[in-house]
Amino acid sequence: MTGLWEPVGGVFWSTPPAVPDELWSYLPVIPVLAVAVIAGLKVWQRIKVKRQQPDWKLRQHMVEIGTAITVAYLFAMLVLVCVRGSQVLTMPLNEVGDFLAGAFGPVAFLWLVLGFLQQGEELRIQATELKNSVAQQAIMAEAAMKQAEAQRDAHVRGLLANFAIQMDPESTYLENGTYTNGLKFRNDGNIARNVSILFSPKFPSVTSEWFGDMKHGDEREVAIKTDFNEPYLKGEIFIEYEDVESTPRLETFIYRYNGGFIEFEKMLLPEDRESGAGVPAQ
Repeated sequence: MTGLWEPVGGVFWSTPPAVPDELWSYLPVIPVLAVAVIAGLKVWQRIKVKRQQPDWKLRQHMVEIGTAITVAYLFAMLVLVCVRGSQVLTMPLNEVGDFLAGAFGPVAFLWLVLGFLQQGEELRIQATELKNSVAQQAIMAEAAMKQAEAQRDAHVRGLLANFAIQMDPESTYLENGTYTNGLKFRNDGNIARNVSILFSPKFPSVTSEWFGDMKHGDEREVAIKTDFNEPYLKGEIFIEYEDVESTPRLETFIYRYNGGFIEFEKMLLPEDRESGAGVPAQ
């Protein structure tokens, strides 16, 4: 007898629900499938067009894919509500809330995942842009340094004199077994002050000369006398001067004497190469 008083749970119907015809029960699925196919085709067309791009990735279409799935899913929920509208309208409020939470839960979870993937894609893009920006800044900094160096070198070259040495045919002759060679020193650069030259090793007739100040285009001549039987000689000619800013400068020439003729080759000393002074070898 005690079992007759036990509580009974569940839903009781005054009349049993009508069982729909099996064929008609599947009709709502048709428009849902149609909408899903149409949305999928639209997304596929957009993906197909953009796949031709070299940097294409499927992650770029997360929003479009999510939108297509959401549209198909919400349309399915709309069809379900329309088919069972009488049940939805008679449901208590707490059951309506449960239905809505269950209906929109998958959509919310879908967009949570898509948002996470999209955020990761944006972070990758930002990292790539930042890397490219750093590389571009490095290139610009290097270009600026090269430009500054070029301007500095141009400024230094503008301060320097530029000497040239050549034999003067009119002052070169042989007399009584002695060669006299006239050497012309010409300044083709900026003004040079307190110009002096030094032969190392010295010629038999000259060791050093002082020219004073030499402007652009000024020339000085030195007569070098050697014996007709003088053997082959080789040495250096140092030209010391001060530039327009009173900075000491040095130019070096290599000379070769052979049979009364002298050849010259302009050189740079190591300290000139480091400071940018002088002129490249000619």
